[in-house]
Formats: sequence, structure tokens, C-alpha cells
Amino acid sequence: MSRDTSPGSFRPEIQGLRAVAVTLVVLCHAGVPFLAGGYIGVDVFFVVSGFLITRWLLGRAEAGDGVPFAAFYATRARRILPAAALALVVICLASCRYLNDIRALSAVHDALWASVFLANVHFAEVGADYFARSDPPSPIQHFWTLAVEEQFYLVWPFVVLALDRRALQVLCVAMIVGALCLRIAMVQGVFAGYLYENAAHVLLPARMDALALGGFVALAAREVIGGQADLPTPAVLIVRGNQVVAGASHPRGRAGEGRSSQGAGREAAHPGD
Repeated sequence: MSRDTSPGSFRPEIQGLRAVAVTLVVLCHAGVPFLAGGYIGVDVFFVVSGFLITRWLLGRAEAGDGVPFAAFYATRARRILPAAALALVVICLASCRYLNDIRALSAVHDALWASVFLANVHFAEVGADYFARSDPPSPIQHFWTLAVEEQFYLVWPFVVLALDRRALQVLCVAMIVGALCLRIAMVQGVFAGYLYENAAHVLLPARMDALALGGFVALAAREVIGGQADLPTPAVLIVRGNQVVAGASHPRGRAGEGRSSQGAGREAAHPGD
């Protein structure tokens, strides 16, 4: 291969794509007109994550090296845990210093879930609304994305090594279609209860479409260009970009129109983002 396939190798086009994703999310939260769908940047990150991990696993498998799972997860821990732990500690200390007692206690509680990469499960359970504008957000709110990614990384290496390429492609397509259908069903109220509408945004089963899309691109690219798996940035942006328009027109994506997701006793304790 002409490029390094290690997980930590520097890829300028990937870093550029991540910069675009961050910009979209920041502008979305800043309330820039016509960019209420900028939360699509989260999906871009998930596509990149699915692509990179699948690309690396395929490279190891084709080289006959296998995957040293202990070393792989140890590397993940060294990369994620120090920064995550520092952020959580600082957030908790700042919350205790600057927030009222109820919100500070809530932040510490949220941080405990985030520390074991279950923040998304916790926020789905309490009904934290990512799009609510009436309540201040939990300072731990955005840790749900890290939880989704790490949950996926916990399982995906075993799946990639257990299946052949054709089966993986079929599985990726099934994951994309299944996750999209599940999310639509949740948002449209096919399942009873407002909880499911929030869960559609933060739980792994409903977010696997972007991760699986990245995996599918890695698989397809290796077939098309003989083992050199490069992320076709324009293709990914086109596939996912239609959600920016859809998000901007969705009532829950517009500033000021998100409804509160907290129960009467949790208004200050677990606010939405």
C-alpha cells in the first residue's frame, strides 16, 4: 500500500473532513440561519470512525498479521482515557463551583455514566433532548458521541475478522437500512413515548448507519482500487449532506422549537442540549 494503514497515521484529507464536521456542529449550536441541520457533523465523524477502523482491520487481515486485540484495546485506552478523565474531572469541579447544587449533582451523576462509556444510554433513559432550547444543556451532554463510538469499537473488530468481505458488505448494507428505519420509526412515534424520540438520536442501534457506511466505503474502496482504501470525501458528503437540508426543515432541528424533554422533577437536574 502506498499509505500507512495504522490507526494513528496522519491523513490530511481525514483531518480536513473532521474540521468540516466540527465547523458544522459549532455553527448549528451557534444558531446560524439555514444551518440548523449542522448536527450532521456528528454523522460525518461516525462515518470517518467506521471507515478508519474497518480499513485498518482489513489491512491487518490481508497481511496475515491478525489483530492483537489486547494491544488494540490498550491503545484505545491510552488515547481516550487520559483526555476523557481529565475533561470529566474538570467539568465536575467547575460544575460544583459555578452551578447550583441540583445541577452540579446532576453533572457528577452524568459524568459517572460517561466514565464507563454509557452516557448515551443514560441520556436516552432520562430523556435528555439534544435539540431543546428552553433548558441549559448538561455539561456532559456531548459525551454521548464518544460512548456510541466506543461501544461500536468494542464489537466491530470481532465482526470484521469473523466474516468474509462479501458477508461484511451485506451486513453493512443491512445495518445502514436497519438503523435508518429504526430511527425513522422512533422519531415518527411508531413506538409509544417521547423517550424513543430522544433515544433515536443517541443510542448505538439507531446510529449504526453512519458507522456502517464508513465500513462499507472501506470495503468497497479496497475492491475498486486494489487494496488501497481511501475515503471518497465528496461521496460521503453527498450521501450524508441531504440530511443537512432535511434537518434544517425538521421542526426539532430549528432553534427555539425544541420542546423540553425533562419531567417535572428533572428540569434542572438533566437539561437537554
